[in-house]
Amino acid sequence: MKDQMHTGHNQIIGKWGEDCAFEFLESKGFKVLARNVRTPEGEIDLIALDHDIVVFVEVKTRSHHNAGYPEEAVTEEKMEHMIDSAESWLLKHPEHEANWRLDVIAVTGAINSQNPQIEWFENAV
Repeated sequence: MKDQMHTGHNQIIGKWGEDCAFEFLESKGFKVLARNVRTPEGEIDLIALDHDIVVFVEVKTRSHHNAGYPEEAVTEEKMEHMIDSAESWLLKHPEHEANWRLDVIAVTGAINSQNPQIEWFENAV
């Protein structure tokens, strides 16, 4: 039962973090094309356009730093999945294949906090 509660909390804070990242990108002038895109290689949290560059975004969220910083959860294996997922999406959207990058957005704060801490790692992979 405790694992189910933990998973539920992680899903709630993860969704909140993605919402924060979505708003952050839009405030920077990005056009978000899609959220939570599933590919055979994994899920892409956000896909956005930065002018003519497609940006694949991995969002990591923590309510505090007790378990480490959110960006520390982006392991080498996760980076490989991000690349494979992006390439899979690009095969279906060849109009974007020339210009793309992978970013990581780390969000820390209490759920529904008005001032989450957001760290943006452009071209992270």
